[in-house]
Order: sequence, then C-alpha cells, then structure tokens
Amino acid sequence: MKTKKKLFQSVLVSAIFILFLLVVSSAALVNKELENSVIPETGIEQKPVYGAEYSNVEIPSWFIPGSIFSANLTVKNTGKETWVRDGKEPVFISYHWKRADETVIHDGLRTSLEYNVSPESIINSSVLIETPDLEGNYTLTIDLVKEEVTWFEIQGANTFEKEIEISKSFLEQKGTLEYKTDYPEINELNNLIVSTTNSSANVFIDHGKLVFGFYAGSGYPQVWVRDSATIIQTGRYLFPDIYFGSWIEAFCENQPENGSIYDYISPYGNDKNTVETDQEASLVHSAYLYYKMTGNTSWLEKPVREKRIVDRLDDSLMWVLLNRYNSSYGLITGAHTADWGDVQFEDAPGTHISDKTHWICDIYDNSIFFQACNELSMMYSDLEENERAAFWADTAFLIKKNTNKHLWQQDKGYYKMHIHVSPVRPEFNEDGMFPMGGNVIAIQSGIANHSQVEQIFETARERKKQVNASTIGCVLTPAYPAKFFVNPCMDEEYEYQNGGQWDWFAGRLILQEFINGRNEDALIHLREIASQDNRLGGFYEWHTLNGTGKGSPIFLGSAGVLGQCIIEGYFGVDLSANTLVITPGLGTNNGSISLYEPASDIRLSYNYTMPQNNTVLFDYETNYPGEIRFNFLIPENKRVYIDSDILPPSAYYNGKNGKYLTFSSESNRSAYKIVYY
Repeated sequence: MKTKKKLFQSVLVSAIFILFLLVVSSAALVNKELENSVIPETGIEQKPVYGAEYSNVEIPSWFIPGSIFSANLTVKNTGKETWVRDGKEPVFISYHWKRADETVIHDGLRTSLEYNVSPESIINSSVLIETPDLEGNYTLTIDLVKEEVTWFEIQGANTFEKEIEISKSFLEQKGTLEYKTDYPEINELNNLIVSTTNSSANVFIDHGKLVFGFYAGSGYPQVWVRDSATIIQTGRYLFPDIYFGSWIEAFCENQPENGSIYDYISPYGNDKNTVETDQEASLVHSAYLYYKMTGNTSWLEKPVREKRIVDRLDDSLMWVLLNRYNSSYGLITGAHTADWGDVQFEDAPGTHISDKTHWICDIYDNSIFFQACNELSMMYSDLEENERAAFWADTAFLIKKNTNKHLWQQDKGYYKMHIHVSPVRPEFNEDGMFPMGGNVIAIQSGIANHSQVEQIFETARERKKQVNASTIGCVLTPAYPAKFFVNPCMDEEYEYQNGGQWDWFAGRLILQEFINGRNEDALIHLREIASQDNRLGGFYEWHTLNGTGKGSPIFLGSAGVLGQCIIEGYFGVDLSANTLVITPGLGTNNGSISLYEPASDIRLSYNYTMPQNNTVLFDYETNYPGEIRFNFLIPENKRVYIDSDILPPSAYYNGKNGKYLTFSSESNRSAYKIVYY
C-alpha cells in the first residue's frame, strides 16, 4: 500500500513538472515571436534584439577564385542588444556564398569587431572575404553572427547581398614572351619565367579600390615593393599596365604621414622591416620604370589622397634624407645586415630596429638611393619642374661622390659592404668580404665607372671559384662566421642572406655583363643558372653552395630578373614609350624572339642567324610607330658592312664596351645581311 501511494505521488510530481515546462517554453516562444513584432493594441514598434543596417559597402562585381580580399563597410546596430567583441558569445562579421539555390560556403571567415557596438551606434570595418574555388556566378551575403548562438539573418535581421562573378579570366596573361636560342636549358627557362609570373599575379581590395599586382612567392602572400620593382621589365610583356601602376598607387595610398614607405601591402595589412633603407628608393625606381613604359606624364600628377604621385615619391626620399642620413660621411644609413639583407645580426628575427641595432653606411642602400634620386630628377625634368629636378640631381651627385670616397677599395677591386657608424669591432675583416648584391646595384645605378665595373666582374668570377659555388649567385664571399647572426635562418656560413646563392641578384649581375659587352661570360653564367633551375623545377628563393634549393620554391624576383636578363641582355631589346633600341648579345649564336606589350599594344619579333662565320642574317617585324635603332657589336680586329638592297645610313661608334655598327630604320619590316671581315 505504501509502495502504491509513493508511486502515485511520484507520477503526480512528474506530471506537474512536465506541465510547468510546457507553460514556460510556450511563454518563451511567444516572447520570441513578439521580439520583432508590433504590439496590436498600441501600434508601437518594438526594437528587435538582432538588427543591422549596412552602408558604404565597397565590393567589386567580380573577383578571382580561391583568393582573399578585404571589403570596407559600415554597419549600424539597429537592435536592442550591444554587440560584444569578446567574451563567451562574441559577435563577428561574416558571410555566406550561394550559387543558384545552393550554399557553397556557409561559415565564412570571421572578422572581429574593433570595439563593442551599442544600439544605434555604427562601426566601420574592413572585412576579410575568401572567394569560392570554382568559377561561376555567385551571391555573396554578408551577415553578423553571434558565435555559438545564431546568425542574425535567422532572427530576421537585414543582410547585405551582391551578385559577384568569380573568374580566372582577370588573371590571364595578355602579352607574349617567347624566344628560341641554341641552348635547350635557356629555352626551357622560358616556361618557368612565364608560369612563375602568372602564378604570382593577384588582385585584392585596398581602401575600396582593386589592386592588381604580384605576390612575392609561395609563403609571401603580399605585394613587396622591392620584389615587385624587379618584375616590371619582364611582367610588362605578360600583363597589362594596370598590374604595375595599380600597386604603385596603392603604396602611395598607404604612405604614412611621415613620408616613409611600407615593405609590403596586402589584404591582411601592411608592414615595414625598419632595418632596411631601400623601400622608398624601390618605389621611386618602380614608378620610374612604369613611367618610362607608358610615357604618361599626367600619371605622375595623378592625385593620391590629395597629393600628386610625384610629390609622394619626393616625400619618400625626403624621409630617407631626414631620418637615414649621416652628415659625417654624407651617406645614407641602415642597420647592420648582410649587405642588402633585412635581418640585423644582433637579435631574432632581426627585421626591426631595436636597442641592439648598430648603424652603418652601406654600398647597397647608397647605390639604390643614388639611382632613385636620378630617376626622380628625370621625372621632375619631364614635368618641367626644374627646381626639384636640380635638387635631386645634386643629391645624387653628392651620394655618388661620397660613396666612391668612403666605400670603394681600389686595392681589392670592389666596394666594401659598409662602414660602421655605431662602434662595432668584429673579430674578422669585413672589408675582405665581397658583397655581390650591393656591388651589382652600384653597376646598375651608374655609381661605378667602367674601370670599377670591370674589376667588380673579375672579383665575382674569382670568388665563385674560391667557394666552389654552382653559379655566379653567391651574394657574400666569404660569409659571416657561424653564430654571428642570432636569427637561426642565417646563423651558418653560406646560409640565406649570409652568402647563399640568389638568382635574384645573379640575374642582375648577368644583365650588366651583357650590357657591358661581356657576352661570353654572361652566357656561361646564364646557362649555369638555367640548368640549375630547370633541374629543380622552379625558382627557389636561394640555393646552397652546391645548388640545393631553399626557401620559397616559387620566387617572383628570380623570374623577373632572369626574364629581363634574356630580353634586354641576350636579345638586347630596350623598349620604352619613346624609343626602341635593339642591341643583340647573341654573338655567334642563333636566336629568335617574339614580344607583345599590352600596355602599348607594341609587337616585336626578330630572327638572328649565322649561317656561316662572319655573316649575320637579321630580320625583324614590328608595329612600333617610330624610328628603331640597331647596334651590332663588332668583334675585335674586325670591320663590318651591311649587304642589303636598301642600305640604311650607318655609322661606327666606340662605346665603353667596344666598337659598334649602328643604324636606324623607320620601316616596320626589314631584313639585313651583316658581314664582318
């Protein structure tokens, strides 16, 4: 009896508890439905818990697959609950991608709020958005999400939607770079140059504008200014000019108020390795190359944040003069790195100025700054702004004078890496180290005279033999001793920037060998690098002494300088908006090249063959609208004449690298037989 009574009581309690739960849940459901409704009796609108209003959304109508871009937008909290950025239930801005009726990406990347957003307040945000991998037409829906609780759209809140085309066509190569030589390894390099450049091309959004450019390589998903400066002369034959002017303008757009320039720009933000002093000069050099390509003076005067591009370039070099100039030596300063490197020896990672930084005046920074001063002077001169043109020309003159005074070593035949401003006494002779990178830029910029250039080339050859390097690309010989650098990426000899082999600088050395008439040496060095890169199947960031690839296996800068080496060096094509000069460096070898530059719509192809000793058959075709100048190097102890039905006016001239036959033509198609005797 007691058992039955207890059982009855237990059932009764359970029934009452279940009834209670039903009442509570029904009330909650009613309240939920009323949260975003209007009370019939009064007509007063109740503010919803979840409410959002979007405005000033900057998103393009197309983008590329499998990439990330940032979109600026403004969101107003029209609900009655504060959006909390931290805690157990933070609010994020996110998105969905839909295609037809199918959601292909539901949980998009989360963008944190910069602060808590109370009701009726707004927040301006830059939202990271990853695009679908497949091409097609999609709907992008931007929404807010209260993590682990709900998406705002589910609660009846507004979203932002836009139709977007996802397509690879916006990254497709538009130009032509094709060539043929007698050397299979150089021919095979063509594919690597084109594929590396194509795979590095990218687009992102910055300050609401599309930025076209090139990422520096795998592991470097940013547009780096000094890397990008070395792709222009090759990339111009593959992509439209927007892929060059666009990122230059973006660096100007992001220029800090003090006038300095960031190392890189990206969808994720910008940064500057402060131990370097080459970012500003690299941007000026890039702008100059782009200006030479287009010949558009109005671009120099284009306003970016209410200041002309040329004035922003001026501000950048002035920042260097005001912040990185040593009056005792009259030279530009930087932190103590390995020549052109961006890692100082005192700490790790060593990319930013610290209380351990030691200051130096180095050949690399002063050479690249000298080059930039001259280039800015020429741009001002073309704008007929003579005062600023003269200022930068005078500055370049003084930098050149003081560089040769303090850094050239006549007894060694090359520029020393640096002189110390801060007191450092290493237990070895730094002046005996050959900094190939800085010396190459000294040649490229014109700081070195012809005699110095020849000595530098000889030193590069000798040091290659001394360390038994697989190519001419060893950037520092001998290297700093082990453990001198704290950063483990270069704390061993001939590792990374501490004496590793870099195509990125070797290509520039080889180009200068071609330009300076050392065609045989240049060809040997080019073939060595081509064989190594083809064997590895790509352009590695750097190589060990025996040629093992290290670092990023897809390195844009190498593609840029080696492409330029072949186009401007071996085939001798120098095209600008106002001139076309062809100075073949093929010598006794055969070759053909075909180029198309989308920016100018200029096409050029030529064939160069030697069917027998002492005779060159040369024919070309182009739509270039002006006069074309040709220069043919005359072998030592030889004379030359042109055997042609129509003889162009020709002349001899003695260049710094030898004697040339030069002539001009305004014809779009011609063939010449050049005979040496």
